Amino acid sequence: MANGDPEFTTKVFRDNYEELGDDSPPPGNTFNMPERARMEEAYLSIKALPLHKGPLDASITLDEIIGCIHHL
Repeated sequence: MANGDPEFTTKVFRDNYEELGDDSPPPGNTFNMPERARMEEAYLSIKALPLHKGPLDASITLDEIIGCIHHL
């Protein structure tokens, strides 16, 4: 069967669909689960932050820039 064959494409999709979005890493991977957990925790803490502080379109202060640099 050729790759352009709809039957072939359907079979490949059927055979691999349930693996999409699976949380477990594939065999032979170099994925680091503790690092993933750390990144997920960081993501959730960022997501919990307010969308903005202060008035909308306020000027960025020097203290904010210095704070961001120190945070890096």
